[in-house]
Amino acid sequence: MKKFTKVLLALTVMCFALGVLVTVGVIDASHSVDLGLLLPAGAVFLGLFLIWRVFEKEIAAFDAENGGHQTPGIKTTGAHHD
Repeated sequence: MKKFTKVLLALTVMCFALGVLVTVGVIDASHSVDLGLLLPAGAVFLGLFLIWRVFEKEIAAFDAENGGHQTPGIKTTGAHHD
């Protein structure tokens, strides 16, 4: 896993864990309604993690096939037209 994927996974676990604690009542959220957004934020981060994980191999294969990054707008055929 790449660093960004690990960060998404860490955010997912942290938001889900804190969201469950707020939902169960271990953390008092009566003073801050914003804490109720932790569980949905965890679901969003989980979706991003899964999407990124699925496309991670595809991106690597595409880069290997095309020889890495190319500069847009520059033709690589070597033909020069005036």
